[in-house]
Amino acid sequence: MSEELLNTTQAIEYLKIEKKEFENYFKSSKEIKYNKIGNRFWFKREDLDM
Repeated sequence: MSEELLNTTQAIEYLKIEKKEFENYFKSSKEIKYNKIGNRFWFKREDLDM
C-alpha cells in the first residue's frame, strides 16, 4: 500500500484550516508528524487523519 504524501499547502487544504493555525500545530506544538525531504516538509495523509 502506497502512502500518500502531501506538501504543506495540500495538508492545509485537506484539513480545511487556516495557514496560521496549521503552522501553530506543526511548528510550535509539534503535534503533526512530518517527513523532511530536501527543503520541503511532507505529511502522510494517515497522520493528518488522526
